[in-house]
Amino acid sequence: MSNDKPIDMIVLVFDDKIKTKHVAYLFGVYVKEECRGHGVGKKLLEGALKTIEENGNISKIKLAVNPEQIAAVKLYEKYGFEVVGRLKKEHKVDDKFYDELVMEKLL
Repeated sequence: MSNDKPIDMIVLVFDDKIKTKHVAYLFGVYVKEECRGHGVGKKLLEGALKTIEENGNISKIKLAVNPEQIAAVKLYEKYGFEVVGRLKKEHKVDDKFYDELVMEKLL
């Protein structure tokens, strides 16, 4: 691991539109490969959930995840997220398509 480069990230977005301001979105959740399996993702997610809870106005959290990221899907499920849909061929990297699972947690 490099000492001066990020090893993880998570983006938390609060919607400000009148009909969806009760929804928070998690994007860009990433843990550097050599740092996985050490609880980093768990700490990221717990931090985001704490921030959402402190907001007090959120009743739903949404995210999307590649179903091939099995550890991530299991982590989200452990924290109460449920799969509510599947987006087919949502991303294309080189010549390979990837689906995304849409997950949400109701508060």
